[in-house]
Amino acid sequence: MKNRFLAGLGVGLIMVGLTGMANASTYQVVSVSYSDWNQARTAAQSLGTGYDLASITSQAEFDTIATMLGNSHSNRDEYWIGAERVSGSTFKWVSGEAWGYEKWWDGEPNGDGIAAAMDWRNGWAWNDEGSALGQIKGYIVEYNPKSAPGQAPEPATMLLFGAGLVGLGAIRRKKQP
Repeated sequence: MKNRFLAGLGVGLIMVGLTGMANASTYQVVSVSYSDWNQARTAAQSLGTGYDLASITSQAEFDTIATMLGNSHSNRDEYWIGAERVSGSTFKWVSGEAWGYEKWWDGEPNGDGIAAAMDWRNGWAWNDEGSALGQIKGYIVEYNPKSAPGQAPEPATMLLFGAGLVGLGAIRRKKQP
């Protein structure tokens, strides 16, 4: 039974790792062959209350997403995030969170587009994008439970919780004569 509990716990941890979590939010990378920023945002929001393009407001969130993306296998891959141009080089997060943390490539933002993307150039950073849409490989979705009061927890959390209950039940059963 102990092995079954550990296996269940391991599956729960792997599932959390595939989606990525930071600051109570869950992130998911969605790969698509073509998407402009507005299409990506509409698709993210269509997942339900609390879903939108990712707002990256800290180094921890950036690191979580960069780890999920891994190393690019091409010279240039990009994924839309929830940074929308207000004017000039001023951006805002679609979540309404305060803009403060930034991770732009040197020379960015350069006025090229209406929104920002995670951009691979031998590492991940941000690029304001609008003209090189062929480099867009998808978008990053954030589920923020604070934006979705009363919503059920994500499946990975439930699996991890369930695995823990199964393990506790197995331990209790083993202790009984």
